Amino acid sequence: MDRKIDRRTRYTQSVIKKIFIELLREKPIEKITVTEICKTAEINRGTFYTHFNDPYDLLRQIEMEHGDRMVASLERMLPENGESVFDMDLAALIHKTIRDDATLQFLASTRPSSTNILQRLFEGLASILKPRLVDKYGFSEEEAHAIYTFLFSGYHAMDSYFMNRKTAPEKVEKIKKIVNGIVRRGFPSRKA
Repeated sequence: MDRKIDRRTRYTQSVIKKIFIELLREKPIEKITVTEICKTAEINRGTFYTHFNDPYDLLRQIEMEHGDRMVASLERMLPENGESVFDMDLAALIHKTIRDDATLQFLASTRPSSTNILQRLFEGLASILKPRLVDKYGFSEEEAHAIYTFLFSGYHAMDSYFMNRKTAPEKVEKIKKIVNGIVRRGFPSRKA
């Protein structure tokens, strides 16, 4: 049963999450204590433990929240059922969604958080795209899973490469167009 969370509770959780992310930007999670979070957020330990078990539980909840928000955002951007899955630029959609949310961008580039965020994204998009691959193209469940896994993994690896190298946006777009062309039409003929 879903409980409605009052404004004060939402505010308190928001402050705790904000402080935690600030601390996480400065040091690894194993160095962050509940005492430090509470002191910085100006709350008592009881308030923290009312909402979270420990810093790892707090991180997990932040990851789930941002992962769910990212999947919902991507779902709104995906083409309608009548449009081809292969005509969409999955890499651009994922990149834009991550780029537009500073906390998500930080989480997607931080270990171990990035693994959890990406797993949530993978599962969320799979629930949307795999049925389309089965219904629209007649692939089996296993074929749809393999195709989706290949596309997601490739686009994610490419995106990670760009983020880690801080590649200029215009260069990213050029390379993504090349990759999308190969995915849609295969490799072009060799130049003579």
